[in-house]
Formats: sequence, C-alpha cells, structure tokens
Amino acid sequence: SPASILDQAWHLDHEQFTQELRLSGIVGDLLDWTLGAYYYDASGTSGGRVTISGGLAPGGGGLNLDILFRDPVETTSKSVFAHAILHPLPGLNLTAALRYTDDRKAFTFNRFDLDGGPHPVLGSLTDFTGVFEGDRLDYRFALDYQWSPDLLTYVQIATGYKGGGVNPRPFINTQVVPYEPEELISYEAGFKSTFGAGRVTFNGAAFYGDYTNFQGTLSRCDSLSPFPGFPCTQSTNVGDARIQGVELELFAEPVDGFT
Repeated sequence: SPASILDQAWHLDHEQFTQELRLSGIVGDLLDWTLGAYYYDASGTSGGRVTISGGLAPGGGGLNLDILFRDPVETTSKSVFAHAILHPLPGLNLTAALRYTDDRKAFTFNRFDLDGGPHPVLGSLTDFTGVFEGDRLDYRFALDYQWSPDLLTYVQIATGYKGGGVNPRPFINTQVVPYEPEELISYEAGFKSTFGAGRVTFNGAAFYGDYTNFQGTLSRCDSLSPFPGFPCTQSTNVGDARIQGVELELFAEPVDGFT
C-alpha cells in the first residue's frame, strides 16, 4: 500500500565474548566428576527510524510521529557448575549436578527527533537506563539402570530458566520495567532399547514441565501508561504453565539398505 501506516527501519550491532573452563576426573570405577565456570559478556546497539501515522492518540488521528532511536544493551552472565556420576553397582548410575548463575542486563533507551535532539513527545526516553539483575541455583538429579546391553531405563528431575530482562519496547519511561526469569521444573522417565540383533531401536519417554513466571508480551499496560489505551508492547511475566506428554521413537532396518 502507498499509505504510510507504520514504517520501521531497524538494525542491530552485536558483539559477544564467551569463555568456559572445565576440570574433569575419575575416581576408579566409582565416580566421574566435572567442575567448571562459564563467562558471557555482550554489548550491542539497536537503532533505526520509526514512523507512526496518527501518532500515539487512541484510535489514531493525532500528529504523525517520526522517531530516531538508539538503544545500547550490555549483558553479562557468570556461572559455576559441578557434575558428578556415581556408579554404586554394575549398571546403576546416579547423577547429581548444580549450577549457580549470576545475570545482569542494562538497556539504555534514546528517542530523538530528526534533528538529533530529544523527541518532543517521547523525550523522557533520552539516556534512560533500565537494569535487570538476578541470580539462581539450578540442579539435576537422575537415576538410570542398564538392565542388559539392549535395555536402559531412567528417571530424572531438573530445573532451568529463561533469563529475565527489561521491557525492550517502551514508548515512555514508565514502561521501562524489569521482568523476572521464566523458571521450569522438568520431570522425565523413559527407556532406551535395541533388539533384533541391533536392527531395531525403540525408545520412549513421559515428561512433565512445570513453568512459573511464564514470559509473554502484553499489547496494553494501562498501569504503566499516562492514560488507558496508550500504546504499549510490554515483555513481562504473564502466569504459570504446565506441559505434559509422551513420545515414542522407532527405528528399524529389517534388511540392509532399507530403513
């Protein structure tokens, strides 16, 4: 359409550095262990130009907005971890693992007029920084048993997370708010098997995921805005969730060359 309804020119510059160190060892036939540390450092800039016909007035009809934006982002993540597998009996393995993580994300927002000065409507977002900081401890415990060379069963419980942050698309400074990590406790049990002289593989699993602070995006956030219906695109924690299911996998090669 030739109508200028919503135009956006956007680019992202990003650089990152990561480093992981590990120290592993064994204690006879009883124990395998690993200790480690991980470091992540990243910096980037999101920038461009946005044109909104009708401005920010409810239902449109206001003055057109023409905005230049430049938003630097700094992110660091540091963690240490330990992993051990104990073999108390032939065929029996006990796994325990811990990971401690410390995260920091800083978003700095800038909204400029075309002359490079603070935007007359969105000027509150000029060199305005929002910060998320958080740390957590995750774990994994598992038990597996090799009943025979062709059959293994296992159960496990593990935790994980999607990192928190700062709402990346504010229209005004009151919408620059952090959100918490999305957290997961995962339960799984299953088996892995082969038979038919190794020509058939049959695996199965049942799983259950318990999420808290599930992350989503709101298109309206009146509590953070100057009036109801004011434009908003807010990344935030929207609730909890449960995911459960089973899966079966079969692979067979009844004759050579046919699978």
